[in-house]
Amino acid sequence: MDDNLHAHPEMKDNDVELFPNMNWEISNPLPPSLEMKVEDDEYSGEHQEMTIPPLLSLEPKIEDDGISPKEHQEIPAVPPTPVMPSPKSRVVVRPTPISGRNIPFPYHILELLEKWHEENGNKRPPPCSQRDKSGSKRFKVFKAFDRESQELDLITYSILQPIAYIVRVLYQNGNVKIVGSYNHTANAGTFLAVWDGTEYVPGGCAVKIFGDDLEKIECSDEIWKHAPTDLEPVGSKTSRQSISSQTPSESQPEIRKRGFRQSTRLREIATPESSSTTGSAFYVDWPERDYEDYEHSEGEDIPFLPSLPKKRKTGKDDDVFFKFVKPKSGKQTIVEVFTLEECGTIKGLFSKAQKFFQPGNKNVEVSDVYCQIPSQSEVHKISKTNKASLDFFLDDVKQFKCTQAPGKLTVDVVDHID
Repeated sequence: MDDNLHAHPEMKDNDVELFPNMNWEISNPLPPSLEMKVEDDEYSGEHQEMTIPPLLSLEPKIEDDGISPKEHQEIPAVPPTPVMPSPKSRVVVRPTPISGRNIPFPYHILELLEKWHEENGNKRPPPCSQRDKSGSKRFKVFKAFDRESQELDLITYSILQPIAYIVRVLYQNGNVKIVGSYNHTANAGTFLAVWDGTEYVPGGCAVKIFGDDLEKIECSDEIWKHAPTDLEPVGSKTSRQSISSQTPSESQPEIRKRGFRQSTRLREIATPESSSTTGSAFYVDWPERDYEDYEHSEGEDIPFLPSLPKKRKTGKDDDVFFKFVKPKSGKQTIVEVFTLEECGTIKGLFSKAQKFFQPGNKNVEVSDVYCQIPSQSEVHKISKTNKASLDFFLDDVKQFKCTQAPGKLTVDVVDHID
């Protein structure tokens, strides 16, 4: 552009001053090209014309790569999307915790359990597993505290597959870890230690204190004076050997044994062969173990390792019945009742279901049944190929019976629902 061009003092609305120290005024919207007229007092006063190419348009231009200039600006880095569990995950967790706050099951804990089952198979639970006996506990509520008496979140989750068991997860100062209980109690409390995926880490990390009223549960600094001096995890080899070598009179005063038998007899009971032949007599088909079933006298918390499979006790379990119901024409209904011992396994349940719903018809297989506690709206679908579905339902039955129906309980069973 020529240097002798100067802006005229009287400019029209659509004109543009060329002095850099003056304000620009551009009508909006701009045409593809803008014609500007410039007058000069000192020279000819003729209007000079120039064309501003469309490249200078104030509208954002879409480049060839399809990205707006605005998007080319530097923006903060976005963290990668967290890796979600694989759909083929072998570990299946119940969405809602059994106890504690409703916090989703931590993914890194899921990976820990996945790795353990990959290395050890699916026939037995890991050493960190526990059996839920909340319904039979003397104290029904508890809190967890660290060594500074700060309350922690201790949440119990139910694992449904590949084998049914529960784990307790402790949330402590931003760290989330699986914990187990020591075979040692003090003042209605149970000491906890961290399981790292292979073994327990020596040293108590927290204490679980029981009580009758949640609001009144407090932690005193004195309780840690009663902690085990060696804090040797029960899951260690030496601990298992010492446990199996003890007699009832030699065990610690705070601990009581229930159903004590010689270790040789226990190993015989726990073998897969004996479990398969008397499946209805056992809770789960765990492999050979050389440890006993211990329970704390205060709170009856379960030690690190799950107890041996054992025969169902008479009494409360005998008060649970399965009522098979088959509607007939009109208002008639066929009913047949079986005990929990007869229907407490997949094999036993579907053997009865096949004979009841399809008598004499071996060509039609009963592969699913639907079970319901009459006073509850929830209906459980039990599949012949999914042992966890029955374990999960029986867990609910036991919880309901202990808390709401201490007497006889009858479960309705049908082969289809409308």
